[in-house]
Parts: sequence; structure tokens; C-alpha cells
Amino acid sequence: MRFMAFFMFKPFCRKKSKTPLLFSLLLILAITAGFFALPDFWRFHPFYPSTASHTWKSGELSGSGEFLPAGQGYSILIDLDQLVLTLYKDGEKFKSWPVSGGKKETPSPTGQWQVAGISRWGEGFGGSWLALNVPWGKYGIHGTVEPWFLGKKNVSHGCIRMKNGDVAQLKKYVTVGTPVFIKQDNAPFRILRDGRIGSDVMQLQEMLKILGYYNGGADGRFGRGTLTALHRFQKAENLKVDGVMGLESWQLLCRRSEEAKFRQAVEGLIKKRGKKHIHPARPPKQDAGSAAAGDGAKPLP
Repeated sequence: MRFMAFFMFKPFCRKKSKTPLLFSLLLILAITAGFFALPDFWRFHPFYPSTASHTWKSGELSGSGEFLPAGQGYSILIDLDQLVLTLYKDGEKFKSWPVSGGKKETPSPTGQWQVAGISRWGEGFGGSWLALNVPWGKYGIHGTVEPWFLGKKNVSHGCIRMKNGDVAQLKKYVTVGTPVFIKQDNAPFRILRDGRIGSDVMQLQEMLKILGYYNGGADGRFGRGTLTALHRFQKAENLKVDGVMGLESWQLLCRRSEEAKFRQAVEGLIKKRGKKHIHPARPPKQDAGSAAAGDGAKPLP
């Protein structure tokens, strides 16, 4: 009986099972999909050059302002509404390429920055990495394994993505210190709360500082100091004190900060004009009694 059973099942035993092979393929696909779903700064973290040793100069960090191309040398304008990076040479447009920036929940840092490091890192970067001096995280310009989004949609986790060949060409022109201006006039609003980072957080801090609620530096990190300042603003405006900045609260804060800046400008102008009334070469006029008594004499009773 055992002899018959052996010959009955022997053909099946000789066949190799396909289950381990299918399992291996599915595992590889799952790992690959998970890899590309991770944020840039997680999936390529070992390749990020450290800019911690860079000494930031006064006025070097800015989350606002307007783009003015450098009169000499190269400068970069990145328009995330048009999804185009334009390289300027001596103040004139030189070259342009399609790009993709950060999506709504992980926006790219807008404003004036500088190239803080130039490296050749990893296939995921297309062999090129141009670091930016953003204070709240590691952001830069690099290549991508998903070029089909370039010029069509902002899909990154904050970095500026280019075609591998394009960023390799850009890298030939720029140096450490090259100015980079990133603009996005039509960026979608996102709710701000504790733990957020970004240019919108920096703007929140700047407005709270104008109103006197915030005393810290505008570093783009929503932490305890920013949370306390937002609580104070919400309480002063009879809003729900929850530490969450929604769209209506944001619009109110914008109005209040603009009103405060206008008042400060008017007060400064009045103060400046008030000083001009007393000219150093023309002392104040004396009253009749003082004039009659002569210089240095006490006024007549």
C-alpha cells in the first residue's frame, strides 16, 4: 500500500511549487511601492548632505519678498504656479525647464533662498542634489524617477524635482551662494497646527510678532512658542482657543497685521515729521516776554 502511494504522489513531488516564487515577486512589488510612497527626506535620508555647519549670514533667510535677478552671475526663479524653473544670467533669462514642487500638505519653501550645497547623490536624485538653506528642514533641487509629473502637477514632499538631464545641466552653472527664489501665488491654504513646518508657518509667526503676541524667531516651525502666541491671539479676538489656524482665522490675522503695519507706518511718519519741525539751525521762537528781555534773560512777568 505504501509502495502504491509513493508512486501515486511521486509525479507531484517532482514538480517545483510556484508559491515561493509568486510570494517573492509580490514582496518585491510591495517593498518598491512602499519605497516610492515615502517622503523624499525619509527614503533618501542617507544621501542628504548636511548643511548644519553652514554659517548663515544676517538677512540670508527670507520667506517673502520679490524676485530680482542678480545683475551679475546666475540666479534662479522657480514658479510653482507655472511649474517652470528659469535660470537667469547677468539679469537676463538664460534657460528654463519644467519642474514639480511640493503638494498641499508638504509645500515647497517659498521666498528667497540660496544654494547651500552641491552634491552627486543616489539614483533617486538623478545623480544631482542642490541643497537650499531652508531653516526648518532639508530641501533642495534634484532629479526624479517620476518625470511624467514635471510641468503638470506639484506632487513632491517639498523638494523641487527636475528631469535628471536638466538638473545635471543646471548644476554646471550654479555655485554655493547662487540665489534661488521660489514663488507660488496660488498655493492652496492648509490648516496650521502644532508640529507643522513651512513658509506659511513662518508667515504666521511674522504676523503674530507684528501684533505683539509672539517674541521668538520666525523659523517656520510651529512649536510651543507659536502655539502660545496663537492662543493669545484667539483669546483676544474672542475665537475658539484651540491652537488651530483655520482659513477664517488666517484671514482675520492677515487683516489685523496689515492694520498694525499701517498704524506703525503712520506713527513713524508723524514722529519723523515732528522732528523736522525743530530745525537745528533755527531754534524755537521765543515768546514776547523772552524777546523783550533779550537772549538768556528770563521772560518778563
